[in-house]
Amino acid sequence: MAVNMDDLLNLVGDIIEVDPSRIGLRLDRDEVPGWDSLAHLRIITAFEAQYGVRLSMDQIAEIRTVEQLSWTLGEA
Repeated sequence: MAVNMDDLLNLVGDIIEVDPSRIGLRLDRDEVPGWDSLAHLRIITAFEAQYGVRLSMDQIAEIRTVEQLSWTLGEA
């Protein structure tokens, strides 16, 4: 399934209340203000709901960037 990266950046930005232009596709979550462990779970939950997928705990733990999040659609 193809994912629109702007939509995905907006989803993450909405959850962590950060302008999507400050996130970037490859910026590590440790470098994004507000992307803490609780926000990470909220991002995953919203992503799963929006795209109708379920991610494994291993996938969830490995995701460090928006780009990596988009890759999980090819794995699901």
